[in-house]
Amino acid sequence: MRDCGECQVCCWLYCIPELDKPPRTNCKHQCASGCAIHEQPRPPICTDFVCCWKKLDWPEELRPDKCHVVFSDCHCGKNGRRIFVAVQANPYARLRRDVKGWAEQLARRGHLFLFTYEGEEGPEYAGLFNERLYPGCSAQALLDIVTSLDSGGIQQVRDWHARHGGDAPDAG
Repeated sequence: MRDCGECQVCCWLYCIPELDKPPRTNCKHQCASGCAIHEQPRPPICTDFVCCWKKLDWPEELRPDKCHVVFSDCHCGKNGRRIFVAVQANPYARLRRDVKGWAEQLARRGHLFLFTYEGEEGPEYAGLFNERLYPGCSAQALLDIVTSLDSGGIQQVRDWHARHGGDAPDAG
């Protein structure tokens, strides 16, 4: 897995309730080298999160500080199809040529994307997926699945994939 480099977007973008940190604000533990408390106990959102740019060796232009989107994959099916959650630093980041082109390329292969942005009016969602593979899919359907990925949510994902022609995801 690659190193974050200078990128610290996840430390700025996400809400961290345990640290009383609202979204889109600097974390009080951010420093030039990343996290000042990296070697100490940290909230689960900090220790468990790995962005797709690091984990999946995506192109350099998709590093979150360059494309203004943090991609995470919340589930992977037996055939490798993933549901990606893409949290945008601004409401138009998904329209950038590099972001849109990469997401469309992966969607053609059967991956699904839920783009999110927390605006002043509340959360906004947009879905991107291959309509031939997933007829009847919507951003709301993806949101429902992503928000329920707990032990009961795994069955919901299996049921959804069965209804929409995809494979049943692994439970692990």
